[in-house]
Amino acid sequence: MKSLSKRVTITMSIFISSFLFALPHFPSLFQADFVYCITGVINLFLISIIFSLYIINHGNIYVACGLHSFWNFILLNVCGLNLSGIDEHSTSIFSLSTNGNNIFNGGQYGIETSIFTTLTLSLCAILLYIRFKKLGIKEIVF
Repeated sequence: MKSLSKRVTITMSIFISSFLFALPHFPSLFQADFVYCITGVINLFLISIIFSLYIINHGNIYVACGLHSFWNFILLNVCGLNLSGIDEHSTSIFSLSTNGNNIFNGGQYGIETSIFTTLTLSLCAILLYIRFKKLGIKEIVF
């Protein structure tokens, strides 16, 4: 984002970095049913925007990396849920599972494509955006 922000606007650098973050997730996501692909792409971009806003606010990528690693660890190793559509049976503290395939639990891809995740991420992104507007952040400082 630092290099991008020198060449394009903050909005464009967030969009480009969000696309690059989402790209490696697409192969497993596009194996799911169409409705989960749509919510999955939306959720990937929402979490990427949130991560980008944290990077802008904190001046480094480590907060975003930590949040992403924490999410993956909790989902797979603590809860025992699907991680990005990969249904690996791992040893976890809890053995949670979703019942059936629907938009509320994210179907075969997992809670990362749930409509509840979409709503939660949307609310977080809006609140962060409002906060940053109040702070008057107009440039990325590293």
